[in-house]
Amino acid sequence: MAEELKNNGYENIKAIQIDVTNSVTVLAAKETIEKEKGKLDILINNAGILGGMEQNATNTNITIFKEVYEVNLFGVITGPETVKSTAAFSVKHT
Repeated sequence: MAEELKNNGYENIKAIQIDVTNSVTVLAAKETIEKEKGKLDILINNAGILGGMEQNATNTNITIFKEVYEVNLFGVITGPETVKSTAAFSVKHT
């Protein structure tokens, strides 16, 4: 996505790959942003998995469900929560 944006004339863009289930990678990304840019203008929090499972709860191991929840539920929260102090502005909730 970063390359596509650059090819369309956008500048100063960097993609940082993280594992949303691993707080060490999320914190490392935050530190990279702070060191290189000082602030975060846009966060594209794009993570989601199916877990390679049948869509049938009776045929799926609980470990797979936990992995899917870690990424699809908690991963959505982890990224923004970690980088919120680096964001150029704060989102106000009403």
